[in-house]
Amino acid sequence: MVLSETDCNEILIEIESYIDREVDGARYEEIEVHLKRCPPCLERADFKAKLKEIISAKCCSEAVPEELADRIRSLVSSQGEA
Repeated sequence: MVLSETDCNEILIEIESYIDREVDGARYEEIEVHLKRCPPCLERADFKAKLKEIISAKCCSEAVPEELADRIRSLVSSQGEA
């Protein structure tokens, strides 16, 4: 059963937060129920979760050079002052 486009759009807006478990318990359960009833949304959620996993495994295995980290800290710090 595919739910309405509005329901799907609302779910897909929050899918990243759902995957990262950054939504509260009640909303997490609502999204779970939707995904069980909506194969297209479940497919998107699975794709995004697998993509995140691949990116984490490939891209985050190396340490950030200290010089880059210092530059980023400096930029973030200067943005806070503006």
